Order: sequence, then structure tokens, then C-alpha cells
Amino acid sequence: LAIDASGSLTEEGFKVMKTFAAKLARRFRKDAFGRPAARIGVVQFGNGQLDKDHVVSDAILVSKLTDDFKGLEAKIKAMPWKKGFTNLAQALLKARHTLFNGRTKAEHVVMVLTDGRPSFK
Repeated sequence: LAIDASGSLTEEGFKVMKTFAAKLARRFRKDAFGRPAARIGVVQFGNGQLDKDHVVSDAILVSKLTDDFKGLEAKIKAMPWKKGFTNLAQALLKARHTLFNGRTKAEHVVMVLTDGRPSFK
């Protein structure tokens, strides 16, 4: 899951986003038909700030791929609102890195949760 924490969400909107993401994570099952099933990782983006060299800060790895969905729910609920600019590239790069460290024969999917308001047009 790539979860937006940008300023355009508002604090209340970010709380709604976290509640939805936590409920979504609970819906997955770690085993299906006696075989390993879902593993979920979480990256937080929208913390975007430019450093002194005008490079965008990296997305935050909240959780590597895991099947501990209760623990993941707690980590999602504990995420702070970052109030940065929305940078989807930041999220997708971190998610890609997270997925490549997972199971090689599994399907890889990134679900992006955002308000859909990019900071740059």
C-alpha cells in the first residue's frame, strides 16, 4: 500500500485515509487453500520536501512485506500526517524497491491511496 500523507488531504482527511487503509489491510489473508497468500508492505508518501540541493525527500517505509496484518494495522494507525507535497513518483519508487525484496514468483501489486491532487502539474 502506498499511502498519501500530503498537505492537500487535511488532518481530518488523513485520519479517514488511515482508517480506510487499516481496514483494508485487515481484509487480506496470509494463507489461502493451505498456501501462502497475501503479504503487504506500506510506504508513506506526501512528506515531500526539497533539500538544499533541491532533491525531493524519500518516501517512508512504514512496513516491509509482512503477513502480520494486526501489527500492520497498528503501524498504519500510528503514521503521522506529513503535510508535504504529493509526489507519486516518490511512492512508486519506494514501493518498487519493497516489492523486489519480496517473493519472486508472487504477483506484485501496488495500491495507491491518495486524494488525487498532485502538487505539480
